[in-house]
Amino acid sequence: MPQILFQADDRVRHAAKPEWGAGTVLSAQPAMHNGEPCQRVTVRFDQAGKKTLSTAFARLALLDRAEGEPPQPIQKPAKKGVSTPAPSPRKPERPDPVSADVLRDRLATIPDALSDPFRSIEDRLADTLALYKFSPDDRTLLDWATIQTGVRDPLSTLTRHDLEQQFEVFRIRLDRHLRDLLENARRAKLDIRTLLADAPPGAQHALRRINHAR
Repeated sequence: MPQILFQADDRVRHAAKPEWGAGTVLSAQPAMHNGEPCQRVTVRFDQAGKKTLSTAFARLALLDRAEGEPPQPIQKPAKKGVSTPAPSPRKPERPDPVSADVLRDRLATIPDALSDPFRSIEDRLADTLALYKFSPDDRTLLDWATIQTGVRDPLSTLTRHDLEQQFEVFRIRLDRHLRDLLENARRAKLDIRTLLADAPPGAQHALRRINHAR
């Protein structure tokens, strides 16, 4: 059975990781493994966040796709000197059906993976600190919005002002979540000094704010 050729916006599920929930493909790039074609797929899973996987190893199941766009098999590269027909052009993307209110709610929500009780405090803390790399003042704001919403172009529905407003709400909630994780780590007597020292500058500022408020 030929492998499925995934594309951006496909909804998928990792067969070996059902706890990750469904995911949205953010990008899919052609790759090779042991001479066989595969794909390097970046997916934002509902319960596990952003993951980059190789279809040579990860068993991704396609959940749905826009009507009229059936799955396409991955084709092996043509031999030298043998011409192959050009692929048919992609159909224009359909407007994203997600409402502006839903997107705003997603933007302000802390990812579930950061509160997953089955993950260690250290792992949750590392992922929380990593979110401080985003800023409302540069292009990382759009990267953050894309990851948070699972929509390729949030600005097709929301304005930049919307993103900036929701980012402020998100950052307040992230600070509160970080404070709780630090308290949990203290109660568990965990050595998290290396994690804190390696945190991005935005996280360092947040840590100083939290320590000053104590």
